[in-house]
Amino acid sequence: MELLDRNYYRMLDDVELISAAAENPNAELAVVLGERMEAVVTKMESDIYDYRERADDFERADDFERECNRLDDEKYQLECEIVRMEAIIDGMAAEIQQLKETSK
Repeated sequence: MELLDRNYYRMLDDVELISAAAENPNAELAVVLGERMEAVVTKMESDIYDYRERADDFERADDFERECNRLDDEKYQLECEIVRMEAIIDGMAAEIQQLKETSK
């Protein structure tokens, strides 16, 4: 009869199982409640692992975004330096051209 009781309790939903425990606590009910609790704990541990993975992904995304912003700033600085160097080169080329013309 015990195995039949345990199988019966396993078929109950959580509310019915808790109600049965309140009305008539027994060893078979305790076993089924323990199984149910173990299943919930396992599910919660899995969910926690998943949430940690997602948090790590967000952290990596934040790190990636910061690195992209840093590289974008560096690119802008290098572009400004190129513009400055091109202006210097143009000025030198003009000066060289002027020196060539005056030396003729």
